[in-house]
Amino acid sequence: MQTVEIEKFPLRWRWTDEKYCLLPDHELRRIRPLSQGAAAKAWETLIRFVGAESDFSPSAELFMDIEFISTEDPNLVRQWLQSKIPDGEIIISWQPELAVITESKLFIKYWDEFCYPSSDDVSIWSKSEKWVVHYHHHEKFCYGKSKAV
Repeated sequence: MQTVEIEKFPLRWRWTDEKYCLLPDHELRRIRPLSQGAAAKAWETLIRFVGAESDFSPSAELFMDIEFISTEDPNLVRQWLQSKIPDGEIIISWQPELAVITESKLFIKYWDEFCYPSSDDVSIWSKSEKWVVHYHHHEKFCYGKSKAV
C-alpha cells in the first residue's frame, strides 16, 4: 500500500496540534497515511465489511461473535480493544480518501484521538481481514471476528 508523508494528511492535526494531542515524534512516525488511491482501495474493503443494517456494524454474513461497547469509560474501552485487537499492523479508514496504516498498540493507546464523537465513523481492521472494529459517531465500538478464520 502506497503511503504519503504525514504533513500531507488532512487529519494530522489530531496528533500534531497541542490543542488536541501532540504525539512524540517516534509515535507520530508510526502513523503512515495512505495515498488517495490506496485509501480508496481500503474503503472498498471496508464497504464489504459493513452490514446492511444502518448501525455500522460488521456484516453478519462475514463476521461472527459481534460485540458492542459504549465509549463512556475510555480506560474500559482501551481494555476491551486490547482483548479484541491482536498486535500487528492495522488499517484505519475514515472516508474513501482518508486512511492510515499504523500499529494496533498505538491505536489502542490513542484510540480517542483517532475516533471523535459526533463526527467520525471509523473502521479498523488487520490486513489479514480476520477481524474488524467499527467506531460509530454515537460513541460506540463494534467488533466482529471473520467467519473465514
